[in-house]
Amino acid sequence: MTEVDLVQTDEHYYRADPQPAVRTFTAYSYVAVDGIGAPNGPTYTAAVQKLYGAAFGAKAAASAAGHDFVVPVMEGLWWVEPDLPPMTVPQDQWHWKLLIRIPEVVTADMVTGASFEQVTEGEAIQVPHRGPFSTEPEILARKDRIPARSCGSRCAERSSASSRSMFG
Repeated sequence: MTEVDLVQTDEHYYRADPQPAVRTFTAYSYVAVDGIGAPNGPTYTAAVQKLYGAAFGAKAAASAAGHDFVVPVMEGLWWVEPDLPPMTVPQDQWHWKLLIRIPEVVTADMVTGASFEQVTEGEAIQVPHRGPFSTEPEILARKDRIPARSCGSRCAERSSASSRSMFG
């Protein structure tokens, strides 16, 4: 049985340039968990555990069907309401969707404990991010160096690495 490793086979998705860049992302499948709260707070921590449990459960189900895969890194989509600069809103009011991308061989019935979702980001600013959530202001400042006209009106922000996040 061949093990699919999306991080190794999809460089467009997982390999960000050191500087922010506008990229286009099509539809991908994920296990996902939604929530509100500070990164690394108790709600967030419980959601991370739930998400990884669902991802490894899907891996076991796919493997039993003859399609093994490596569970990729977690990603996060982040936003605040109302539409304010993210760093002006207290972190306990941040909204997030935590995601782990899964290969096409995984079906909704293989996912338990989290939702199975298809997400299409479209145009996004991809920004490398490694490190704690406390460094997000630096990431946002780097992202803001890209003129809005370069990305369109609904361009999401994506950062890539072991701790992936997206503010939008």
